[in-house]
Amino acid sequence: MSDQQVPSQIEVGANIQDGDLRLWQAKEAVRQGELRLAAQAAIRTALEARATAITGWAAASLLALAAATAATTGVAPRVGAAAAGTFLFGAAGMCIHAARPRNWAQAGYDPTVIMGDTLGTELEVLESVAEGISPGIQRNNTRLEGMGTLLRWSGWMLIAAPFLGGIAYAVARAAT
Repeated sequence: MSDQQVPSQIEVGANIQDGDLRLWQAKEAVRQGELRLAAQAAIRTALEARATAITGWAAASLLALAAATAATTGVAPRVGAAAAGTFLFGAAGMCIHAARPRNWAQAGYDPTVIMGDTLGTELEVLESVAEGISPGIQRNNTRLEGMGTLLRWSGWMLIAAPFLGGIAYAVARAAT
């Protein structure tokens, strides 16, 4: 084995002498970026499903609340319903805002971008693609954090609505 000559180049950009593995790093960066974008898409889908569920519960509760309010003539029940309805409406609004369509970085590049790239080597193109994926990942992270915050608040509002309605009803009943 010692008689065999070790090649100085493993692949373009990967040099044994200085330990440079640029091509492997670029390929791995693109692969990891694509994996991250796919994971973010799955998280977004789950958050949108949660937003849809909370909106459905809030809408059904608002409908029932409106029907019950229409059937009563008392002030206290209407005050309680208005307080609960405000929170339910707010929860639904936050969910709709969280799930609204917006720009989203997706996995993969438009083939015309890669085909039209004027860079000289596979290594340079892969490094360019890897660098192009990162800003999209960061934008997606920001959007996912915003969606998560809105959904946490809307969930708490959905849970708090009947309690707030009950308190408002009790206060209005005591005042009349």
